[in-house]
Amino acid sequence: MSSAEDILPSLEICAERCGDIVPDVYQRFFALDKGAAELMAHSDDHMRGRMFEQTLELLMSDQHFGEDGYLNWELDNHLMAYQVNKEMYTAFFQAIIEVVREGAGEHWKPADAQAWQDRVNYILDFVYRHPAVQT
Repeated sequence: MSSAEDILPSLEICAERCGDIVPDVYQRFFALDKGAAELMAHSDDHMRGRMFEQTLELLMSDQHFGEDGYLNWELDNHLMAYQVNKEMYTAFFQAIIEVVREGAGEHWKPADAQAWQDRVNYILDFVYRHPAVQT
């Protein structure tokens, strides 16, 4: 499993080169999943920024995992209250990876791709095993 240390260099390069990638991530996310675009039509930039910040926390640390962890609570909330489905999580992480890869440009290496995919797969495995996940 990849850790934060494995994905951090490409994320830092992207941030240095692109600045705030949140709008680009959501634009890509909504292009990948039209249902997510409809579901989040009411959201504003602040809400999207907070959601992205929380996602970065998941990418950077394992402290939010576990039965009593923040991710479990968040999944209950999203899945039950908003009818989010697992494909939306997959699309959101795909959007992040694509934007970071493009932002890192020539600095993006095959090892970065593998590290990101491993880390995202670790998170998605937790998401998909959640009892309330809808298919």
